[in-house]
Amino acid sequence: KTAPVKSYEANGWGLYDLHGNVWEWCLDSWDGNSELPGGTDPLGTSGSIRVFRSGGWGDYAWYCRAAFRRWITPSCRDQGLGFRVALSSLPDRGAADKVGGGGAGAGAPAGTAGAGAAVKPELASKEAPFENSLGMKFVPVAIGNGPSAGKTVLFSIWETRVQDYAAYAAANTGVNMVWKDYEYKGHGQALDHPVVNVSWEDAKGFCAWLTKEERSAGQIGPNDEYRPPSDVEWSWAVGIGDREDASVTPREKSGDIDRVYPWGTAWPPPSGVGNFSGKESASTFGKIEGYKDQFPFTAPVGSYGANEAGLYDLGGNVMEWCEDQYGTGGRFRGSSWDHGDEQYLRSSYRSIGIPIPRNESTGFRCVLVVGVAR
Repeated sequence: KTAPVKSYEANGWGLYDLHGNVWEWCLDSWDGNSELPGGTDPLGTSGSIRVFRSGGWGDYAWYCRAAFRRWITPSCRDQGLGFRVALSSLPDRGAADKVGGGGAGAGAPAGTAGAGAAVKPELASKEAPFENSLGMKFVPVAIGNGPSAGKTVLFSIWETRVQDYAAYAAANTGVNMVWKDYEYKGHGQALDHPVVNVSWEDAKGFCAWLTKEERSAGQIGPNDEYRPPSDVEWSWAVGIGDREDASVTPREKSGDIDRVYPWGTAWPPPSGVGNFSGKESASTFGKIEGYKDQFPFTAPVGSYGANEAGLYDLGGNVMEWCEDQYGTGGRFRGSSWDHGDEQYLRSSYRSIGIPIPRNESTGFRCVLVVGVAR
């Protein structure tokens, strides 16, 4: 049967399911003439038969070839037939429309979701994230207890990417470069993978730099601040904040909530819900028997489904530094691409006091706290 969209990898254009899942209606009518003049595209021509492409969930490989077409009456409905939407660019209607001439974005107040209007941090929502100067997107997470209770805390929907960290490293001399062009057993990272081999100090340095840059440019307010999330904030982001006591130390409550994971309550996890240690993993640690996620090392951020808050990879891909310190060590939340043991994948699990400052399994996620600079 059909699969959730984006269950498999995108093509070079960033498009999913162009082969399989469902056949897709095209606008064209079917023209039996196999020798149309060069450059002719029968888009929207008249006719009683319409084209569909791609191959469906019940079809043989023959039907999923990139060049294969089928045709049928436009009133047909079928369990293997769906459609995809394209957006055409409209002609320029002139300067009058560009300056207060009406339209969807005309008169929209600054910071609201209108045509061409950027969303300000304090107005961000799950449906309309705040997008910063690096293209990182942030959505609000309600914090119900702890020091941040009642504050506006925006979480990056992704873990910090290689491309984000590269901008920081390019602007700052002396940044440790062990993260750059890193490979694990021959498996490398693209720009949209989460950066690894970064320490707690590295994560804090990135956030301080980004705060300074965007305050100076007026992209965030003078009292807005980027930083790693606190342990309590991370719990609310993963959906267990209301089940934990914020006054209890992270060590005491690590792993306490049994059989609750970022994807739900099923164990083992259904294949494809996150980047863990499965069949493809290059890890030498314990693997989840039968689990598949298509990646031996890190995966592009956002490769799997988001949680209810709109956040990706809170389980798997890389462990994430939290702002809190515990004794002489730092604190990680989340699991990584090389984790396969059940306890490590629990939403409540913490890795505390690990002395290794940088490794191939650890990255970080940023939050933007609005109006509460310290």
